[in-house]
Amino acid sequence: MDDHPLTLDHIVACDAYPSKVQLASILAQVIDGLAYLLEAGFEHRALSCTNVLMGLDGHIQVAALEHCVKRRLTQSQAQCLTALTTITMLLMQKYVKDGDIVGIVDVKRWPGDSSAIEFLSATTSVVAVEHLKKQPLITKSGWSPGQLIGLARLSLITTHTFLSDAEHYEHS
Repeated sequence: MDDHPLTLDHIVACDAYPSKVQLASILAQVIDGLAYLLEAGFEHRALSCTNVLMGLDGHIQVAALEHCVKRRLTQSQAQCLTALTTITMLLMQKYVKDGDIVGIVDVKRWPGDSSAIEFLSATTSVVAVEHLKKQPLITKSGWSPGQLIGLARLSLITTHTFLSDAEHYEHS
Protein backbone atom coordinates (compact mmCIF):
# COMPACT_ATOMS: atom_id res chain seq x y z
CA MET A 1 0.00 0.00 0.00
CA ASP A 2 1.29 3.44 -0.91
CA ASP A 3 1.80 6.06 1.77
CA HIS A 4 -0.33 9.12 1.06
CA PRO A 5 -0.72 10.99 4.36
CA LEU A 6 -2.10 14.17 2.78
CA THR A 7 -5.15 15.19 0.81
CA LEU A 8 -5.53 18.22 -1.39
CA ASP A 9 -7.45 19.69 1.56
CA HIS A 10 -4.04 20.01 3.27
CA ILE A 11 -2.66 21.93 0.28
CA VAL A 12 -5.67 24.25 0.29
CA ALA A 13 -5.39 24.81 4.07
CA CYS A 14 -1.65 25.55 3.86
CA ASP A 15 -0.75 29.25 3.84
CA ALA A 16 1.56 28.70 0.87
CA TYR A 17 0.09 28.72 -2.61
CA PRO A 18 1.29 26.22 -5.20
CA SER A 19 3.51 27.61 -7.93
CA LYS A 20 2.49 27.17 -11.55
CA VAL A 21 4.60 24.02 -11.93
CA GLN A 22 3.26 22.64 -8.62
CA LEU A 23 -0.30 23.34 -9.73
CA ALA A 24 0.44 21.54 -13.00
CA SER A 25 2.03 18.63 -11.11
CA ILE A 26 -1.11 18.19 -9.03
CA LEU A 27 -3.65 18.64 -11.81
CA ALA A 28 -1.81 16.48 -14.36
CA GLN A 29 -1.81 13.55 -11.94
CA VAL A 30 -5.49 14.05 -11.04
CA ILE A 31 -6.35 14.15 -14.75
CA ASP A 32 -4.35 10.98 -15.37
CA GLY A 33 -6.25 9.21 -12.58
CA LEU A 34 -9.63 10.40 -13.84
CA ALA A 35 -8.77 9.51 -17.45
CA TYR A 36 -7.83 6.00 -16.30
CA LEU A 37 -11.15 5.57 -14.48
CA LEU A 38 -13.15 6.96 -17.41
CA GLU A 39 -11.35 4.74 -19.91
CA ALA A 40 -12.10 1.73 -17.69
CA GLY A 41 -15.79 2.66 -17.79
CA PHE A 42 -16.12 4.34 -14.40
CA GLU A 43 -17.04 7.81 -13.23
CA HIS A 44 -16.08 9.25 -9.84
CA ARG A 45 -19.21 10.84 -8.38
CA ALA A 46 -17.60 12.50 -5.34
CA LEU A 47 -14.35 13.95 -6.63
CA SER A 48 -13.12 16.66 -4.25
CA CYS A 49 -9.96 17.83 -2.54
CA THR A 50 -10.81 15.44 0.30
CA ASN A 51 -10.77 12.47 -2.08
CA VAL A 52 -7.44 13.20 -3.74
CA LEU A 53 -4.49 11.84 -1.78
CA MET A 54 -0.89 13.04 -1.89
CA GLY A 55 2.30 11.36 -0.78
CA LEU A 56 5.32 13.13 0.65
CA ASP A 57 7.06 12.16 -2.60
CA GLY A 58 4.53 14.26 -4.54
CA HIS A 59 2.61 11.36 -6.05
CA ILE A 60 -1.13 11.94 -6.28
CA GLN A 61 -3.91 9.34 -6.20
CA VAL A 62 -7.64 9.65 -6.71
CA ALA A 63 -9.27 7.93 -3.71
CA ALA A 64 -12.75 7.09 -2.39
CA LEU A 65 -13.26 4.70 -5.28
CA GLU A 66 -16.44 3.46 -3.61
CA HIS A 67 -17.99 6.57 -5.19
CA CYS A 68 -17.23 5.31 -8.69
CA VAL A 69 -20.12 4.09 -10.81
CA LYS A 70 -20.21 2.33 -14.16
CA ARG A 71 -20.70 4.66 -17.10
CA ARG A 72 -21.15 4.41 -20.83
CA LEU A 73 -18.18 5.64 -22.83
CA THR A 74 -20.47 8.12 -24.61
CA GLN A 75 -21.86 9.55 -21.36
CA SER A 76 -21.12 13.17 -20.45
CA GLN A 77 -18.08 13.90 -18.29
CA ALA A 78 -19.60 17.15 -17.00
CA GLN A 79 -19.64 16.05 -13.35
CA CYS A 80 -15.90 15.23 -13.36
CA LEU A 81 -15.10 18.46 -15.17
CA THR A 82 -17.13 20.53 -12.70
CA ALA A 83 -15.28 18.86 -9.83
CA LEU A 84 -11.96 19.68 -11.53
CA THR A 85 -13.03 23.32 -11.85
CA THR A 86 -13.71 23.47 -8.11
CA ILE A 87 -10.45 21.71 -7.21
CA THR A 88 -8.48 24.05 -9.48
CA MET A 89 -10.03 27.19 -7.97
CA LEU A 90 -9.40 25.92 -4.43
CA LEU A 91 -5.75 25.21 -5.21
CA MET A 92 -5.28 28.59 -6.89
CA GLN A 93 -7.03 30.87 -4.37
CA LYS A 94 -8.06 28.72 -1.38
CA TYR A 95 -11.81 29.30 -1.88
CA VAL A 96 -14.56 29.04 -4.48
CA LYS A 97 -16.52 32.10 -5.53
CA ASP A 98 -20.18 32.32 -4.51
CA GLY A 99 -22.69 30.79 -6.88
CA ASP A 100 -21.44 29.11 -10.00
CA ILE A 101 -18.96 31.87 -10.83
CA VAL A 102 -15.65 30.53 -12.10
CA GLY A 103 -12.62 32.77 -11.77
CA ILE A 104 -9.64 33.90 -9.77
CA VAL A 105 -9.45 37.21 -7.91
CA ASP A 106 -5.67 37.50 -7.38
CA VAL A 107 -4.43 38.63 -10.81
CA LYS A 108 -0.93 39.26 -9.45
CA ARG A 109 -0.47 35.60 -8.56
CA TRP A 110 -2.40 34.31 -11.58
CA PRO A 111 -2.43 36.88 -14.44
CA GLY A 112 -5.35 36.66 -16.85
CA ASP A 113 -3.12 35.50 -19.68
CA SER A 114 -1.42 32.72 -17.66
CA SER A 115 -1.60 29.06 -18.59
CA ALA A 116 -3.18 28.37 -15.18
CA ILE A 117 -6.11 30.69 -15.95
CA GLU A 118 -6.37 29.17 -19.42
CA PHE A 119 -6.55 25.71 -17.81
CA LEU A 120 -9.24 26.82 -15.35
CA SER A 121 -11.26 28.24 -18.23
CA ALA A 122 -10.84 25.02 -20.21
CA THR A 123 -12.37 22.98 -17.37
CA THR A 124 -15.64 24.77 -18.15
CA SER A 125 -15.51 24.40 -21.93
CA VAL A 126 -13.99 21.04 -22.87
CA VAL A 127 -16.21 17.98 -23.14
CA ALA A 128 -13.68 15.37 -22.02
CA VAL A 129 -11.13 15.15 -19.21
CA GLU A 130 -8.63 13.81 -21.74
CA HIS A 131 -8.71 17.16 -23.58
CA LEU A 132 -7.23 18.89 -20.52
CA LYS A 133 -3.98 16.96 -21.04
CA LYS A 134 -3.39 19.18 -24.10
CA GLN A 135 -3.55 22.42 -22.12
CA PRO A 136 -0.28 24.45 -22.01
CA LEU A 137 -0.25 24.30 -18.20
CA ILE A 138 0.16 20.53 -18.50
CA THR A 139 2.23 20.27 -21.68
CA LYS A 140 4.72 23.11 -21.16
CA SER A 141 5.28 23.42 -17.40
CA GLY A 142 7.81 20.62 -16.94
CA TRP A 143 5.71 19.17 -14.13
CA SER A 144 6.70 16.12 -12.09
CA PRO A 145 5.67 14.63 -8.75
CA GLY A 146 9.06 15.65 -7.35
CA GLN A 147 8.07 19.31 -7.75
CA LEU A 148 5.57 18.76 -4.91
CA ILE A 149 7.93 17.43 -2.23
CA GLY A 150 8.52 20.81 -0.54
CA LEU A 151 4.84 21.77 -0.67
CA ALA A 152 3.83 18.36 0.71
CA ARG A 153 6.22 18.64 3.65
CA LEU A 154 5.19 22.23 4.37
CA SER A 155 1.51 21.26 4.26
CA LEU A 156 2.10 18.35 6.61
CA ILE A 157 3.69 20.50 9.30
CA THR A 158 1.60 23.67 8.94
CA THR A 159 -1.92 22.30 8.66
CA HIS A 160 -4.04 20.50 11.19
CA THR A 161 -6.80 18.12 10.36
CA PHE A 162 -9.69 17.29 12.64
CA LEU A 163 -8.15 13.90 13.38
CA SER A 164 -4.77 15.32 14.41
CA ASP A 165 -6.49 17.87 16.67
CA ALA A 166 -8.60 15.14 18.29
CA GLU A 167 -5.51 13.00 18.92
CA HIS A 168 -3.74 16.01 20.48
CA TYR A 169 -6.57 16.60 22.93
CA GLU A 170 -6.80 12.90 23.85
CA HIS A 171 -3.14 12.82 24.86
CA SER A 172 -3.14 16.12 26.78
